[in-house]
Amino acid sequence: MYSDRLFLESVSIYFQEILTKYVKVFILAFKICNFRHSYQKQMEDLRITATSTTPRIFFSRNGIMEIQGKSIPDAESNFWNLVSEWFQLYMYTPASKTTFKLQIDYLNISSSKEVLYLLYRLNELKERGLEAEVIWSYNANDVDMQEVGKDYEHMVKVPFSFFKIKESVLS
Repeated sequence: MYSDRLFLESVSIYFQEILTKYVKVFILAFKICNFRHSYQKQMEDLRITATSTTPRIFFSRNGIMEIQGKSIPDAESNFWNLVSEWFQLYMYTPASKTTFKLQIDYLNISSSKEVLYLLYRLNELKERGLEAEVIWSYNANDVDMQEVGKDYEHMVKVPFSFFKIKESVLS
């Protein structure tokens, strides 16, 4: 009888310890979710003006992501870090549909990798049951950028639309 009571007390203590640990984990997870949700509400659209070496960026919380221009930033530039960090935060609570609109005149190898990384992240959205698409616009005379878009299309699992645009009068 004494051993039964001792056994029940030890089992009770064991379950209380486990329950306490699970409650702490649950509370921590709840705090993290609340932080992400409140941060997303405070998160502002990302707007970066184009320079001679970086494209114009407009990423909106409503799911519209635009990259336009030339992308040849210096190796020590943190340009793409800022873009990737913003998109990582967006991925916590994305819009029901995410549209990437790309109109890239030229990009170097490091920029090509960064763009591909962003496009790969669209696969994750599709796997979560959300909509994602890419609209790839290119200069009608620039077969190379059309091919870059086609290459990306084969690497990711989201639908692409291709649009030829007339050469700018200013180019």
